[in-house]
Amino acid sequence: MAKLADYELEQLYIDFIDETTPTITIWGMEYSASRVLQEIDPIAYRVGYNDWLDTLDNCEDCENNPIDCECEAE
Repeated sequence: MAKLADYELEQLYIDFIDETTPTITIWGMEYSASRVLQEIDPIAYRVGYNDWLDTLDNCEDCENNPIDCECEAE
């Protein structure tokens, strides 16, 4: 399988944040956690993204991104 594009990886990170963090509610208006983090603290968002990417770099048996890597399933 081919590596994921950068925008696909970032979308997976956004999905990860939103799946693991509750929606933020302010005066009855709801916001996704990923959007709040991006808007309020873009540096923390980027640091978290890079840390998250580092957790994916654990496949030594192939050049594929571990999300696509079939080695992980074996």
